[in-house]
Formats: sequence, structure tokens, C-alpha cells
Amino acid sequence: MAVSLNKRKAFKDKKRQTEKRKYKTLIKNQNKIIESECFKQSSVKQNETDFTHLKKLLSQAQKILDKAAQKGIIHKNSASRRKSRLNHKINNLERQIRVDNSATNSVSVEE
Repeated sequence: MAVSLNKRKAFKDKKRQTEKRKYKTLIKNQNKIIESECFKQSSVKQNETDFTHLKKLLSQAQKILDKAAQKGIIHKNSASRRKSRLNHKINNLERQIRVDNSATNSVSVEE
């Protein structure tokens, strides 16, 4: 009977490690995608920059972080902190592009 309990415990530990690895990989990949998308958006600097794709990526990342926190893979405060940082990055990028666009528009109007 003790052998079957040890097997069950070993199986649960292995499954938990697999879940943990899966969610950590998902979180890292999502962050890389958002970082690259932010870099693309900042390098484009068009008058009408489209942030809808970036907002979708943010919502997906938030969903992944919430699930990981719910399953106990990361702490809920850690998930909140990571979501907040991603949100700040996107908002700062959006604000920066708006300021750059308004500065170029005001210079062209003055000429």
C-alpha cells in the first residue's frame, strides 16, 4: 500500500512540475511577443498607430497570468505586478507616440 501511495505522490509531483513549466513558458513567450510588438510600434511612428493588436496581446497575457496565479504557480501579487508592468509599458508607448505625432504636426503647421 505504501508503494502505491509513493507512486501516486510521484505522479502528482511530476504533473505539477509540468504545469508549472507550461505556464512559465507561456508567460515568457507572451512577454516576448508584447515586447517585440511594442518595439515595432515605436519604430513605425505613424500618424495612426494601431494598438488593437497590442491590447489583444495584453488581454491574453493577463488571462495567462490570472490562471497561473489561480493554480498557485505564481503568487497572485506577482501576477498583478506583472500585469501592471505590461499595462504601463503599453500606455507609455501610446502616450509617447501621441506626443511625437503632435510635435511633428505642430512643427509642420508652423512652417
